[in-house]
Amino acid sequence: MCSSDLALEAVVRELVRIGHLADPGWKSRAIQMHESWRALPELPVLGEIRRALPPGGVISVDVTSTGYNCFDRFPVPDDRSLIYPCHSVTLGFGFPAALGAKLACPDRPVVCLAGDGGFLMGAMELATAVEHQIGVVTVVVHDRALTAIRGAQQQAFQGRVIDTAMHTPDFVALAKSFGATAVTCPDLADRSEEHTSELQSPCNLVCR
Repeated sequence: MCSSDLALEAVVRELVRIGHLADPGWKSRAIQMHESWRALPELPVLGEIRRALPPGGVISVDVTSTGYNCFDRFPVPDDRSLIYPCHSVTLGFGFPAALGAKLACPDRPVVCLAGDGGFLMGAMELATAVEHQIGVVTVVVHDRALTAIRGAQQQAFQGRVIDTAMHTPDFVALAKSFGATAVTCPDLADRSEEHTSELQSPCNLVCR
């Protein structure tokens, strides 16, 4: 048994021990909030990925404004199927982590969701993915900006921003230059019938 298993067992024992002290009002509020989130219309990109990703599928999410919504707007029915750099908030984490997840769990479909800024930080790993035929589908939200950082700047500095607009490449041409398959897709729902086969093939890039 590894140390993380021991730690989790200790946490569970403690929660059982102090469970009677829990505030029932808070539990009720938390359930109501969760149900209200579930009742909201699905978000673009996230909803389309959720429908395409079969049971047991893994999503590796980079630090991106779209990805932040995974915490409350992306149902996660399976254990160990959502990867996100919660504590370090490491921009550029998503794509390399997705490759690692696929190597660790080759029988599970793996999708990466990244913004253009985050994906560029690890884009050279397209060479690794193609060379070793690592079957990961990556969805890049191409808005030519560090959108999450820009939002934080606007909030903290009375609307002022600096150095968040980006000059980005043609991602389809970039991916194809490595030998990967790549398409531009303004609406992922248009490719809903193709998602399942894409999840089984080597290194795909979908730019939205």
